[in-house]
Amino acid sequence: MNLSSTDKLTGALLFFFALFVFSSTFSIALSQSSFGLSLLLFLVILIRDRDAAFDSHLKWFFLSVGLYVLWMLIAAAAGGKFLFSLNSMREEWLFLIIPVGIFLIHKNRENADRLVLTLAVAQILVAAYAFGLYLSKVYISPEFSGPLTSDQVVRIRGNFSHPLTFGNYTGTSALFMFGYALLAHDRMKAWVRRLILSGGVAAMLCTLMSNSRGPILSILIGLVIMLFFLRRRKLLIGIALLLGLGLASIFTETVRARFVTGDRTGIERHFGVYWQGSRKFIWTNTLKVIRENPVIGVGPGNFQTAYENAVEGELHPMHRYGHAHNDLLNVSAQGGIIGGAIFALMWLTALLYFWVGYRRAGPGSEERCRSAAALLGSILFLGTSMTEATFVDEEVRALLMFVWAVGLSAWYKRTKKEIAGDRA
Repeated sequence: MNLSSTDKLTGALLFFFALFVFSSTFSIALSQSSFGLSLLLFLVILIRDRDAAFDSHLKWFFLSVGLYVLWMLIAAAAGGKFLFSLNSMREEWLFLIIPVGIFLIHKNRENADRLVLTLAVAQILVAAYAFGLYLSKVYISPEFSGPLTSDQVVRIRGNFSHPLTFGNYTGTSALFMFGYALLAHDRMKAWVRRLILSGGVAAMLCTLMSNSRGPILSILIGLVIMLFFLRRRKLLIGIALLLGLGLASIFTETVRARFVTGDRTGIERHFGVYWQGSRKFIWTNTLKVIRENPVIGVGPGNFQTAYENAVEGELHPMHRYGHAHNDLLNVSAQGGIIGGAIFALMWLTALLYFWVGYRRAGPGSEERCRSAAALLGSILFLGTSMTEATFVDEEVRALLMFVWAVGLSAWYKRTKKEIAGDRA
Protein backbone atom coordinates (compact mmCIF):
# COMPACT_ATOMS: atom_id res chain seq x y z
CA MET A 1 0.00 0.00 0.00
CA ASN A 2 1.31 3.45 -0.93
CA LEU A 3 1.30 5.49 2.27
CA SER A 4 1.51 8.80 0.39
CA SER A 5 -1.57 8.03 -1.71
CA THR A 6 -3.49 7.01 1.41
CA ASP A 7 -2.60 10.32 3.06
CA LYS A 8 -3.81 12.16 -0.02
CA LEU A 9 -7.08 10.23 0.05
CA THR A 10 -7.55 11.09 3.73
CA GLY A 11 -6.83 14.75 2.98
CA ALA A 12 -9.40 14.75 0.19
CA LEU A 13 -11.86 13.02 2.50
CA LEU A 14 -11.35 15.72 5.14
CA PHE A 15 -11.89 18.45 2.54
CA PHE A 16 -15.18 17.06 1.23
CA PHE A 17 -16.44 16.18 4.70
CA ALA A 18 -15.63 19.73 5.89
CA LEU A 19 -17.49 21.03 2.83
CA PHE A 20 -20.45 18.88 3.88
CA VAL A 21 -20.37 20.39 7.39
CA PHE A 22 -20.02 23.93 6.04
CA SER A 23 -22.75 23.67 3.40
CA SER A 24 -25.19 21.85 5.70
CA THR A 25 -25.98 25.26 7.18
CA PHE A 26 -27.53 26.55 3.96
CA SER A 27 -27.79 23.92 1.17
CA ILE A 28 -29.09 20.37 1.41
CA ALA A 29 -28.08 19.71 -2.21
CA LEU A 30 -24.45 20.78 -1.80
CA SER A 31 -24.09 19.18 1.63
CA GLN A 32 -25.41 15.78 0.54
CA SER A 33 -23.38 15.86 -2.68
CA SER A 34 -20.26 16.63 -0.65
CA PHE A 35 -21.00 13.84 1.76
CA GLY A 36 -21.63 11.45 -1.13
CA LEU A 37 -18.11 12.14 -2.39
CA SER A 38 -16.80 11.76 1.17
CA LEU A 39 -18.48 8.39 1.45
CA LEU A 40 -16.94 7.15 -1.81
CA LEU A 41 -13.45 8.19 -0.64
CA PHE A 42 -14.08 6.57 2.73
CA LEU A 43 -15.00 3.26 1.11
CA VAL A 44 -11.82 3.37 -0.99
CA ILE A 45 -9.77 3.99 2.15
CA LEU A 46 -11.50 1.12 3.96
CA ILE A 47 -10.62 -1.24 1.11
CA ARG A 48 -6.98 -0.16 1.11
CA ASP A 49 -6.43 0.21 4.85
CA ARG A 50 -7.46 -2.62 7.16
CA ASP A 51 -6.39 -0.55 10.17
CA ALA A 52 -9.46 1.65 9.65
CA ALA A 53 -11.68 -0.91 11.41
CA PHE A 54 -13.83 0.46 14.22
CA ASP A 55 -13.43 -0.07 17.91
CA SER A 56 -15.66 -2.70 19.47
CA HIS A 57 -16.66 -0.31 22.26
CA LEU A 58 -19.15 1.26 19.86
CA LYS A 59 -20.82 -2.03 18.94
CA TRP A 60 -23.94 -1.42 21.04
CA PHE A 61 -24.64 1.85 19.31
CA PHE A 62 -24.17 0.44 15.82
CA LEU A 63 -26.23 -2.62 16.74
CA SER A 64 -29.09 -0.37 17.86
CA VAL A 65 -28.89 1.58 14.59
CA GLY A 66 -28.83 -1.65 12.58
CA LEU A 67 -31.82 -2.99 14.49
CA TYR A 68 -33.77 0.21 13.86
CA VAL A 69 -33.07 0.18 10.11
CA LEU A 70 -33.84 -3.55 9.88
CA TRP A 71 -37.18 -3.19 11.64
CA MET A 72 -38.22 -0.29 9.44
CA LEU A 73 -37.38 -2.42 6.39
CA ILE A 74 -39.62 -5.14 7.80
CA ALA A 75 -42.38 -2.57 8.34
CA ALA A 76 -41.85 -1.35 4.76
CA ALA A 77 -42.31 -4.87 3.41
CA ALA A 78 -45.40 -5.46 5.55
CA GLY A 79 -46.94 -2.11 4.53
CA GLY A 80 -47.65 -3.36 1.01
CA LYS A 81 -45.79 -0.54 -0.79
CA PHE A 82 -42.20 -1.69 -0.39
CA LEU A 83 -40.54 0.38 -3.12
CA PHE A 84 -42.47 3.49 -2.12
CA SER A 85 -41.54 2.92 1.53
CA LEU A 86 -37.93 2.25 0.60
CA ASN A 87 -37.76 5.60 -1.19
CA SER A 88 -39.23 7.33 1.86
CA MET A 89 -36.43 5.79 3.97
CA ARG A 90 -33.71 7.52 1.96
CA GLU A 91 -32.74 9.68 4.96
CA GLU A 92 -31.38 6.57 6.68
CA TRP A 93 -28.22 6.77 4.58
CA LEU A 94 -27.31 9.77 6.71
CA PHE A 95 -26.33 7.32 9.47
CA LEU A 96 -23.17 6.77 7.42
CA ILE A 97 -22.03 10.27 8.39
CA ILE A 98 -21.18 8.83 11.80
CA PRO A 99 -18.48 6.30 10.81
CA VAL A 100 -16.91 8.75 8.35
CA GLY A 101 -16.69 11.48 10.99
CA ILE A 102 -15.31 9.07 13.59
CA PHE A 103 -12.66 7.86 11.15
CA LEU A 104 -11.45 11.39 10.39
CA ILE A 105 -11.25 12.37 14.05
CA HIS A 106 -9.45 9.12 14.86
CA LYS A 107 -6.87 9.73 12.13
CA ASN A 108 -6.07 13.13 13.59
CA ARG A 109 -7.75 14.34 16.76
CA GLU A 110 -7.27 17.97 15.66
CA ASN A 111 -9.79 17.25 12.89
CA ALA A 112 -12.55 17.49 15.49
CA ASP A 113 -11.59 21.09 16.22
CA ARG A 114 -11.26 21.84 12.51
CA LEU A 115 -14.69 20.47 11.65
CA VAL A 116 -16.46 22.23 14.53
CA LEU A 117 -14.61 25.44 13.61
CA THR A 118 -15.90 25.00 10.05
CA LEU A 119 -19.45 24.76 11.41
CA ALA A 120 -18.91 27.89 13.51
CA VAL A 121 -17.65 29.97 10.57
CA ALA A 122 -20.58 28.84 8.43
CA GLN A 123 -23.07 29.73 11.18
CA ILE A 124 -21.60 33.21 11.53
CA LEU A 125 -21.99 33.80 7.79
CA VAL A 126 -25.54 32.42 7.78
CA ALA A 127 -26.40 34.61 10.79
CA ALA A 128 -25.19 37.71 8.90
CA TYR A 129 -27.37 36.71 5.94
CA ALA A 130 -30.37 35.99 8.17
CA PHE A 131 -29.95 39.28 10.02
CA GLY A 132 -29.95 41.10 6.69
CA LEU A 133 -33.25 39.42 5.83
CA TYR A 134 -34.64 40.33 9.24
CA LEU A 135 -33.65 44.00 8.90
CA SER A 136 -35.14 44.13 5.43
CA LYS A 137 -38.43 42.63 6.56
CA VAL A 138 -38.85 44.62 9.76
CA TYR A 139 -37.30 48.01 9.02
CA ILE A 140 -36.58 48.50 5.32
CA SER A 141 -39.55 46.97 3.51
CA PRO A 142 -42.10 45.79 6.08
CA GLU A 143 -44.73 45.43 3.36
CA PHE A 144 -42.68 42.67 1.70
CA SER A 145 -43.73 39.17 2.67
CA GLY A 146 -42.79 36.58 0.03
CA PRO A 147 -41.36 33.25 1.18
CA LEU A 148 -39.54 34.61 4.23
CA THR A 149 -42.43 34.52 6.65
CA SER A 150 -45.44 32.55 7.69
CA ASP A 151 -48.40 33.50 9.89
CA GLN A 152 -48.58 37.23 10.60
CA VAL A 153 -45.21 37.64 12.29
CA VAL A 154 -41.62 37.78 11.07
CA ARG A 155 -40.08 34.31 10.78
CA ILE A 156 -36.75 34.04 9.01
CA ARG A 157 -35.94 30.71 7.40
CA GLY A 158 -32.36 31.31 6.23
CA ASN A 159 -31.88 29.28 3.07
CA PHE A 160 -34.10 26.41 4.23
CA SER A 161 -37.64 25.59 3.18
CA HIS A 162 -39.30 26.51 6.50
CA PRO A 163 -38.50 28.67 9.56
CA LEU A 164 -39.01 25.66 11.85
CA THR A 165 -36.30 23.69 10.03
CA PHE A 166 -34.00 26.70 10.31
CA GLY A 167 -34.71 27.07 14.03
CA ASN A 168 -34.28 23.36 14.77
CA TYR A 169 -30.96 23.28 12.90
CA THR A 170 -29.50 26.42 14.44
CA GLY A 171 -30.72 25.54 17.94
CA THR A 172 -29.03 22.13 17.81
CA SER A 173 -25.90 23.71 16.36
CA ALA A 174 -25.83 26.41 19.06
CA LEU A 175 -25.99 24.05 22.05
CA PHE A 176 -23.43 21.73 20.46
CA MET A 177 -20.95 24.57 19.88
CA PHE A 178 -21.55 26.09 23.32
CA GLY A 179 -20.69 22.76 24.92
CA TYR A 180 -17.66 22.32 22.70
CA ALA A 181 -16.25 25.79 23.35
CA LEU A 182 -17.04 26.10 27.07
CA LEU A 183 -15.70 22.65 27.95
CA ALA A 184 -12.80 22.85 25.51
CA HIS A 185 -9.59 21.07 26.38
CA ASP A 186 -6.54 23.18 27.23
CA ARG A 187 -4.65 22.41 24.03
CA MET A 188 -7.28 24.23 21.93
CA LYS A 189 -6.06 27.69 21.01
CA ALA A 190 -7.91 30.59 22.60
CA TRP A 191 -8.93 32.13 19.26
CA VAL A 192 -10.42 28.80 18.15
CA ARG A 193 -12.50 28.56 21.35
CA ARG A 194 -13.71 32.13 20.94
CA LEU A 195 -14.63 31.62 17.30
CA ILE A 196 -16.58 28.44 18.09
CA LEU A 197 -18.35 30.23 20.94
CA SER A 198 -19.15 33.09 18.55
CA GLY A 199 -20.57 30.53 16.12
CA GLY A 200 -22.81 29.27 18.90
CA VAL A 201 -24.02 32.80 19.64
CA ALA A 202 -24.69 33.37 15.94
CA ALA A 203 -26.67 30.12 15.75
CA MET A 204 -28.66 31.12 18.85
CA LEU A 205 -29.57 34.45 17.25
CA CYS A 206 -30.68 32.58 14.13
CA THR A 207 -32.94 30.44 16.30
CA LEU A 208 -34.48 33.61 17.72
CA MET A 209 -34.96 35.07 14.22
CA SER A 210 -36.66 31.84 13.08
CA ASN A 211 -39.36 32.75 15.62
CA SER A 212 -40.20 29.07 16.10
CA ARG A 213 -41.56 28.19 19.52
CA GLY A 214 -40.16 24.67 19.81
CA PRO A 215 -36.51 25.57 19.12
CA ILE A 216 -36.61 28.71 21.29
CA LEU A 217 -38.07 26.83 24.27
CA SER A 218 -35.66 23.94 23.71
CA ILE A 219 -32.62 26.17 23.61
CA LEU A 220 -33.68 27.92 26.81
CA ILE A 221 -34.06 24.53 28.55
CA GLY A 222 -30.80 23.35 26.98
CA LEU A 223 -28.93 26.37 28.33
CA VAL A 224 -30.23 25.61 31.82
CA ILE A 225 -28.99 22.02 31.53
CA MET A 226 -25.64 23.27 30.22
CA LEU A 227 -25.07 25.25 33.44
CA PHE A 228 -24.65 21.97 35.35
CA PHE A 229 -21.59 21.17 33.21
CA LEU A 230 -19.85 24.50 33.79
CA ARG A 231 -17.66 25.87 36.56
CA ARG A 232 -16.40 29.29 37.64
CA ARG A 233 -16.00 31.86 34.84
CA LYS A 234 -17.53 29.60 32.23
CA LEU A 235 -20.61 29.26 34.41
CA LEU A 236 -21.00 33.04 34.29
CA ILE A 237 -20.78 32.91 30.49
CA GLY A 238 -23.51 30.25 30.44
CA ILE A 239 -25.74 32.36 32.68
CA ALA A 240 -25.15 35.40 30.46
CA LEU A 241 -26.18 33.40 27.38
CA LEU A 242 -29.33 32.18 29.12
CA LEU A 243 -30.29 35.66 30.32
CA GLY A 244 -29.50 37.17 26.92
CA LEU A 245 -31.78 34.78 25.04
CA GLY A 246 -34.50 35.03 27.70
CA LEU A 247 -34.57 38.83 27.67
CA ALA A 248 -34.40 38.96 23.87
CA SER A 249 -37.38 36.61 23.67
CA ILE A 250 -39.38 38.70 26.13
CA PHE A 251 -38.65 42.11 24.62
CA THR A 252 -38.90 41.16 20.93
CA GLU A 253 -42.53 41.85 20.12
CA THR A 254 -42.85 39.44 17.19
CA VAL A 255 -41.34 36.60 19.25
CA ARG A 256 -43.53 37.38 22.25
CA ALA A 257 -46.59 37.31 19.98
CA ARG A 258 -45.87 33.66 19.16
CA PHE A 259 -46.23 32.65 22.81
CA VAL A 260 -49.30 34.65 23.85
CA THR A 261 -52.74 33.06 23.97
CA GLY A 262 -55.97 34.14 22.40
CA ASP A 263 -54.92 35.10 18.86
CA ARG A 264 -54.31 33.38 15.55
CA THR A 265 -50.53 33.28 15.86
CA GLY A 266 -50.40 32.42 19.56
CA ILE A 267 -49.87 29.12 21.33
CA GLU A 268 -53.42 28.70 22.67
CA ARG A 269 -54.81 27.15 19.50
CA HIS A 270 -52.49 24.13 19.92
CA PHE A 271 -54.18 23.14 23.21
CA GLY A 272 -57.49 22.12 21.66
CA VAL A 273 -58.72 19.93 18.82
CA TYR A 274 -60.98 22.50 17.15
CA TRP A 275 -58.14 23.50 14.79
CA GLN A 276 -56.82 20.77 12.48
CA GLY A 277 -53.31 22.17 12.65
CA SER A 278 -53.03 21.94 16.45
CA ARG A 279 -50.50 19.52 17.90
CA LYS A 280 -53.20 18.00 20.11
CA PHE A 281 -55.39 17.30 17.07
CA ILE A 282 -52.47 15.72 15.17
CA TRP A 283 -51.29 13.60 18.11
CA THR A 284 -54.82 12.43 18.99
CA ASN A 285 -55.39 11.11 15.48
CA THR A 286 -51.86 9.69 15.26
CA LEU A 287 -52.62 7.60 18.35
CA LYS A 288 -55.63 6.24 16.46
CA VAL A 289 -53.27 5.12 13.68
CA ILE A 290 -51.00 3.43 16.23
CA ARG A 291 -53.92 1.66 17.95
CA GLU A 292 -55.12 0.33 14.59
CA ASN A 293 -51.62 -0.87 13.62
CA PRO A 294 -49.89 -1.60 16.95
CA VAL A 295 -47.34 -4.27 15.98
CA ILE A 296 -45.85 -3.53 12.57
CA GLY A 297 -47.24 -0.05 11.85
CA VAL A 298 -48.41 1.27 8.50
CA GLY A 299 -44.94 1.23 6.94
CA PRO A 300 -42.52 4.10 6.18
CA GLY A 301 -44.04 6.73 3.92
CA ASN A 302 -47.61 5.57 4.49
CA PHE A 303 -48.41 7.89 7.38
CA GLN A 304 -50.33 10.50 5.40
CA THR A 305 -52.87 8.06 3.97
CA ALA A 306 -53.38 6.33 7.34
CA TYR A 307 -53.70 9.71 9.08
CA GLU A 308 -56.33 10.96 6.63
CA ASN A 309 -58.33 7.76 7.18
CA ALA A 310 -58.09 8.16 10.96
CA VAL A 311 -59.43 11.73 10.99
CA GLU A 312 -63.18 12.03 11.22
CA GLY A 313 -64.61 14.50 8.74
CA GLU A 314 -62.99 16.48 5.93
CA LEU A 315 -59.33 17.49 6.27
CA HIS A 316 -58.19 20.82 4.91
CA PRO A 317 -55.53 20.21 2.20
CA MET A 318 -52.86 22.12 4.15
CA HIS A 319 -53.38 19.80 7.15
CA ARG A 320 -52.87 16.52 5.32
CA TYR A 321 -49.59 15.90 7.07
CA GLY A 322 -46.92 13.42 6.08
CA HIS A 323 -45.64 13.00 9.63
CA ALA A 324 -46.91 13.15 13.21
CA HIS A 325 -45.10 16.32 14.38
CA ASN A 326 -43.41 14.17 17.04
CA ASP A 327 -40.55 11.78 16.34
CA LEU A 328 -41.57 8.97 18.67
CA LEU A 329 -45.21 9.01 17.56
CA ASN A 330 -44.13 9.25 13.93
CA VAL A 331 -41.89 6.18 14.14
CA SER A 332 -44.50 4.28 16.17
CA ALA A 333 -47.17 4.97 13.57
CA GLN A 334 -44.96 3.76 10.72
CA GLY A 335 -43.10 0.96 12.52
CA GLY A 336 -45.55 -0.01 15.25
CA ILE A 337 -44.95 0.08 18.98
CA ILE A 338 -41.94 -2.22 18.52
CA GLY A 339 -40.47 0.24 16.03
CA GLY A 340 -41.04 3.10 18.46
CA ALA A 341 -39.37 1.12 21.26
CA ILE A 342 -36.34 0.35 19.07
CA PHE A 343 -36.12 4.03 18.09
CA ALA A 344 -36.18 5.02 21.76
CA LEU A 345 -33.54 2.38 22.52
CA MET A 346 -31.25 3.78 19.82
CA TRP A 347 -31.57 7.26 21.30
CA LEU A 348 -30.99 5.96 24.83
CA THR A 349 -27.87 4.11 23.67
CA ALA A 350 -26.45 7.26 22.07
CA LEU A 351 -27.17 9.42 25.13
CA LEU A 352 -25.63 6.82 27.45
CA TYR A 353 -22.47 6.73 25.35
CA PHE A 354 -22.18 10.51 25.62
CA TRP A 355 -22.91 10.58 29.35
CA VAL A 356 -20.58 7.72 30.24
CA GLY A 357 -17.94 9.19 27.92
CA TYR A 358 -18.24 12.50 29.75
CA ARG A 359 -18.05 10.86 33.19
CA ARG A 360 -15.08 8.64 32.44
CA ALA A 361 -13.00 11.36 30.73
CA GLY A 362 -10.64 13.51 32.76
CA PRO A 363 -11.42 17.18 33.50
CA GLY A 364 -10.46 19.41 30.60
CA SER A 365 -9.84 16.48 28.26
CA GLU A 366 -10.87 16.53 24.62
CA GLU A 367 -12.98 13.40 25.24
CA ARG A 368 -15.01 15.20 27.88
CA CYS A 369 -15.41 18.21 25.59
CA ARG A 370 -16.71 16.10 22.68
CA SER A 371 -19.01 13.98 24.86
CA ALA A 372 -20.61 16.97 26.60
CA ALA A 373 -21.06 18.87 23.33
CA ALA A 374 -22.75 15.88 21.68
CA LEU A 375 -24.95 15.33 24.74
CA LEU A 376 -26.11 18.96 24.79
CA GLY A 377 -26.74 19.07 21.05
CA SER A 378 -28.69 15.82 21.24
CA ILE A 379 -30.81 17.08 24.14
CA LEU A 380 -31.69 20.18 22.12
CA PHE A 381 -32.61 18.04 19.12
CA LEU A 382 -34.78 15.84 21.35
CA GLY A 383 -36.54 18.92 22.67
CA THR A 384 -37.46 20.03 19.16
CA SER A 385 -38.63 16.52 18.27
CA MET A 386 -41.36 16.72 20.91
CA THR A 387 -43.40 19.00 18.65
CA GLU A 388 -41.91 18.26 15.23
CA ALA A 389 -40.70 15.12 13.42
CA THR A 390 -37.16 16.51 13.33
CA PHE A 391 -35.57 13.12 12.68
CA VAL A 392 -37.09 13.01 9.18
CA ASP A 393 -36.00 16.58 8.42
CA GLU A 394 -32.89 15.94 6.33
CA GLU A 395 -31.11 19.21 7.09
CA VAL A 396 -31.35 18.83 10.85
CA ARG A 397 -30.86 15.04 10.73
CA ALA A 398 -27.54 15.48 8.89
CA LEU A 399 -26.33 17.87 11.59
CA LEU A 400 -27.35 15.43 14.32
CA MET A 401 -25.34 12.65 12.67
CA PHE A 402 -22.26 14.92 12.67
CA VAL A 403 -22.88 15.75 16.34
CA TRP A 404 -23.11 12.03 17.14
CA ALA A 405 -19.91 11.35 15.20
CA VAL A 406 -18.04 13.90 17.30
CA GLY A 407 -19.44 12.51 20.56
CA LEU A 408 -18.83 8.86 19.71
CA SER A 409 -15.28 9.59 18.54
CA ALA A 410 -14.39 10.03 22.21
CA TRP A 411 -14.84 6.25 22.58
CA TYR A 412 -12.48 5.31 19.79
CA LYS A 413 -9.56 3.32 21.15
CA ARG A 414 -6.20 4.81 20.21
CA THR A 415 -3.19 2.51 19.93
CA LYS A 416 0.06 3.14 21.79
CA LYS A 417 1.73 3.82 18.44
CA GLU A 418 -0.80 6.54 17.57
CA ILE A 419 -0.51 8.15 20.99
CA ALA A 420 3.28 8.14 20.70
CA GLY A 421 2.98 9.73 17.26
CA ASP A 422 0.83 12.56 18.68
CA ARG A 423 3.43 13.23 21.39
CA ALA A 424 6.33 13.26 18.94
